[in-house]
Amino acid sequence: MDKEGLLESIYKFSGFKDILISDHPDFSMWFFLLRENPEKIKFFFTDELVLFLESNPYYHIECNSSSLLVMRKERLASIKEVKA
Repeated sequence: MDKEGLLESIYKFSGFKDILISDHPDFSMWFFLLRENPEKIKFFFTDELVLFLESNPYYHIECNSSSLLVMRKERLASIKEVKA
């Protein structure tokens, strides 16, 4: 998950497609979601999670089923930021 911007334009140019969350058009407009299986992403991003992400400071989030990477301002988030 990343904020829509220049990097996402490069992803789209490379053939990757943004996954849209149909019940949350604003969220889909603001954030770029990328995964091989879009249905799993749509299942994961519940109404509660989307509303939480929309109403809190923005973080770049990546996951590979065993690890979670949370970044803010192109650096790893601190323990305090992760807890927040």
